Amino acid sequence: MEEAQKPKVFYGYVIVVACFFIMTIYWGTTLSYGIFFDSLIKEFGWTRAATSGAYSVMALMFGLTGIIIAKLCDKYSPRIVIGTCGVLMGIGYILLSRINVIWQLYLYYGVFIAIGMGSYISLLPMVTRWFTRRRALMIGALSSGMGLGSIIFPPIAQRLISIYQWRFSFIIFAIIVITVVLIATQFLKWDPRKIGLKPYGESETENKDYKLTGLSLPQSIRTQQFWLIGGMYFIYVFCQTTVLVHIYVHALGMNVSSASAASIVSIYGVFQILGMNVSGYMADKYGSKTIFLVSFILMTISFIWLLMLARDALTFDVFAAIMGFTGGSIQIVFAPIIAEIFGLKSQGVILGAVSFMASFGAAAGSVIAGLIFDVNHSYTLAFIICAILAASAVVCTSFIRPIARNKVESK
Repeated sequence: MEEAQKPKVFYGYVIVVACFFIMTIYWGTTLSYGIFFDSLIKEFGWTRAATSGAYSVMALMFGLTGIIIAKLCDKYSPRIVIGTCGVLMGIGYILLSRINVIWQLYLYYGVFIAIGMGSYISLLPMVTRWFTRRRALMIGALSSGMGLGSIIFPPIAQRLISIYQWRFSFIIFAIIVITVVLIATQFLKWDPRKIGLKPYGESETENKDYKLTGLSLPQSIRTQQFWLIGGMYFIYVFCQTTVLVHIYVHALGMNVSSASAASIVSIYGVFQILGMNVSGYMADKYGSKTIFLVSFILMTISFIWLLMLARDALTFDVFAAIMGFTGGSIQIVFAPIIAEIFGLKSQGVILGAVSFMASFGAAAGSVIAGLIFDVNHSYTLAFIICAILAASAVVCTSFIRPIARNKVESK
């Protein structure tokens, strides 16, 4: 009888698909900020540093809210928690369509959009709990939504702004966010065991007397590995944010057309998807540390290319391809490596804490690049800083070590 009632499709795959759509909407709309950037500067006359600051506030807030939302998902239904966050994000876009002074931009983008983005962090540990085998591959598939969002939404934003102006374009974003997130969240389940299932790849013997093991957040914070991984995540997000917020206006300044400049972010997204899925498969075979090493080497090379060779649409596209692939590769291994090093017991909260550290990178990358341009009328120094940071992450990779978990847990 039990065999007859087994679903033909493992429900974990339904979770991945639902999370994929949420990820696409969250990241696609958020990564379009660089497209709205130019319109806001032209209408209000704000400096690039001041306009970048709203993204920085959002990055800090979503890192902080990510920890809180992960705890709420542990306690309550992720359908309710993440659905509510999606609605608040949609309201944020509606409010953005009405801004007239800069504090409104900071409040609406820095708080309402951040709450929605904070809930994306909970998608990663949710998928991790559903898969023992194919874990990195499924994280890669889920995270591909980030890449797909960056492919389709920046050109959509650029087209909408050209037809309807930026205010109504924000309203269209709000409708898309609320509709898709509310539908997708109806399929979310936090833990397979709560509905009588077990993770994919876990045997009956492993499932018997199952108990989540691993370090708590306070125990993790006392380890070198926590700060090392957090630092590498900081570097990755610093570099990524610098590019995604400023590359559109930087390309415009190099006499690249607006359509070609918007397509840079789309090409980034295409190769980000490729990086996520290729590296998800490779991480399951060769380990996350190898992916870190190769990816940060390629990221360093991409910034050297940007500084020395990117002068027209084609060379910008080459940069976007390399940077996108490496960004996707790095992104997908953070959740699996946290599970490997710290266990599953508090993975969501630990990932949220590491993401909060990384959010300072997003805040710093966005506003520092804007300040550098306002002073020097060039992004060159900002891109040099990114190249140096990426190279330092290559060195950091050699210090990643397994934790003697039993010794830490006993403290």
